[in-house]
Amino acid sequence: MKKVQRITFLLMVCFAVVLSGCKPAATPTSVEPTEVPALPTETPVPPTATVEPTPLPTPEPTAVGGGGRIVWASDRGDAGKLNLWAMDMDGSNVVQLTSDFSTVFFPSISPDGSRIAFSSNDNMEWRIYLVDADGSNLTQLTDFSSAVAHWSPDGSSLVFNSDAYNEPQDVPDLYAMDVESGELVELVDEPDLADFGARWSPDGSHIAFVSDRSGNMDIFVMDADGANVTQITFDPTSEWSCRWSPDGNRILFVSDRNDNLDIFVMDADGANVVQLTDYEGLDTSPVWSPDGNYILFVSDRAMNPDLYIMDADGSNVTQLTDYEGVDLYPDW
Repeated sequence: MKKVQRITFLLMVCFAVVLSGCKPAATPTSVEPTEVPALPTETPVPPTATVEPTPLPTPEPTAVGGGGRIVWASDRGDAGKLNLWAMDMDGSNVVQLTSDFSTVFFPSISPDGSRIAFSSNDNMEWRIYLVDADGSNLTQLTDFSSAVAHWSPDGSSLVFNSDAYNEPQDVPDLYAMDVESGELVELVDEPDLADFGARWSPDGSHIAFVSDRSGNMDIFVMDADGANVTQITFDPTSEWSCRWSPDGNRILFVSDRNDNLDIFVMDADGANVVQLTDYEGLDTSPVWSPDGNYILFVSDRAMNPDLYIMDADGSNVTQLTDYEGVDLYPDW
């Protein structure tokens, strides 16, 4: 059963890439192609080799620091349907936030913790939605192709991927939208390139994002208005899932530079790269705790995609969820 769940997860991630608009990936030969909309995700297709699980503790809830609530996507409420869930950082007080969706991805918690932005393609078109932190007041924010939203530090705007206007389908650029007025600004306009996975810096002055403009998937940083685009990773493999530390001094990212998807951290200018995880499978979707002392991430090291937590230096890896379905795309 667990092997089946792991294969299902790998296929889900594969489809997330295809339907999210990175350069089209090959359809697995064992799966019939489906009609899906396009926009980029922040996780590439993981390796499909079977890996022996690494034994890790699944402890009773433990009092640890970090603060805040964790929000993630899971199919635990209705197998096969991804909806939003929330819990405390020790794995307690689990609450389902949405129940009416089939596919929910990329939740992003507002800076004051009151709202969550997320993406769904339930109607075969990627849209961004907002919901209060308790699951109430669900609203659709965008009516055009858009996904992978992230809040500005003041909570007034979202930055996200879109190929809605003058972009070729499957080649998204980056936009910012005022949440209250709906005013839309295109930050990056490179029609032949894929730019996605944008994250505002904590002080609001810069935006980190992923792009294939170097010939590989690399991480870039630009001013908040889209000016002064600067490449900060140069490895010939691929980098994804960039996340600023709460103090703005470091950036988490995922790379396959060692043939597996592992988690790395670097200075905000790209210097001093340090590998944090080293596992022969999938470690992805890292996010900092609000105090910067911990890192939450997704791993299949117990065969299913579950949530794990570790110290900011990569030590003390502990399994946080243990579910035979899928737990994906956390935010904290």
